[in-house]
Amino acid sequence: MLAIDHGYFGNIPGQLKCFTDMKPLFEYADALMLTRGMLRNCVPSELDVPIVLRVSAGASMLKELSNEEINVSIEDAIRLNVSAITCSIFVGGEYEKQSLM
Repeated sequence: MLAIDHGYFGNIPGQLKCFTDMKPLFEYADALMLTRGMLRNCVPSELDVPIVLRVSAGASMLKELSNEEINVSIEDAIRLNVSAITCSIFVGGEYEKQSLM
């Protein structure tokens, strides 16, 4: 799995651009893990690699990073035709219980 869900804070100078620089790696990946925004805005329709959609997110700027909730419904994931979903959990973190529910 090639995890490219790092668009959490948007594009950061010096980091790889969404899909442009990573395209040569796709042939080696059995799946791509990404966010809904990346899937909607960056994934070409002809891409033939299974998608694992990250469904958790939160207000990250000036807040506790572990304060995430599910932000994509199962119905949306099905509509987007993803192969699987994933979410972040924060064992031992301030919002551990919330991230596990």
